[in-house]
Amino acid sequence: MSKGKPKPEKMSRMSASDGVLRIERRWLLGGAVVLEPAGTLDSMSYLSLRDSIIKESVGEPRSIVVDVDRLAVPAESAWAVFTSARWHIATWPAVPLSIAASDPEVRMMISHSGIGRYVPCFPTVEDALGDYRRTPFRLRATVQLSNGVAGGVVGRTLIREALAMWNMQEFTPVCCIVGTHLIEMTAPITVHSKLRIEAGHDEVTVAIDEGTLRDRVRSEAPSGVEPTSEVDVLTSLCKAWGTLPAPFGRQVLWAVCGRGNIV
Repeated sequence: MSKGKPKPEKMSRMSASDGVLRIERRWLLGGAVVLEPAGTLDSMSYLSLRDSIIKESVGEPRSIVVDVDRLAVPAESAWAVFTSARWHIATWPAVPLSIAASDPEVRMMISHSGIGRYVPCFPTVEDALGDYRRTPFRLRATVQLSNGVAGGVVGRTLIREALAMWNMQEFTPVCCIVGTHLIEMTAPITVHSKLRIEAGHDEVTVAIDEGTLRDRVRSEAPSGVEPTSEVDVLTSLCKAWGTLPAPFGRQVLWAVCGRGNIV
């Protein structure tokens, strides 16, 4: 008696022999980005997918959808890459992140892993894009910087004009200080350096591109109270700050000022 052909395995259950992870991207009308990883998601490719999501978020699309239909996930724990990516971009730039999986079994696996509590999963890309409730309110302005003293002048001018236009002048003093400090931290300014300011409901973010991936780590003096590094200024002035990798070997240094930071 013939046993017949065995059923093909689901993409989420394929072995690591499927090959190197490849990630395709496509922009959609309305400013959303769809990432389409193909291959195996495991300990070797985990960081590649996570960093690809983070780098897309720095460009601040309306939302990011990851279509996992061509992704093989041998171990359920690997799905945590999505919560890790979400954790890195949650404070800034806060771009909505979601998963599209047409296979009900894959969606069930993602649900069982607990990922859906942080990164929602939908049957189709269209369904994910239709979740407009998750699109954050943002006002944005950017300016290209030049090296030298002019960089600080141009940056502060942008901050003052943008906050005045948005009727958020109360943030101007602290944001000018933070903006100037970010420019000084990332000196020398290159032709690709860009300062951006963003306003939400009750906070303002100032961010700057820099041409290196240098570590930004807070250090403490022996007393534990005296500022000992340039990032301590950000810690004392801002609600939160951090860095995110950007394309072409660059990174973005960002700082969020809330109502409690108004001087």
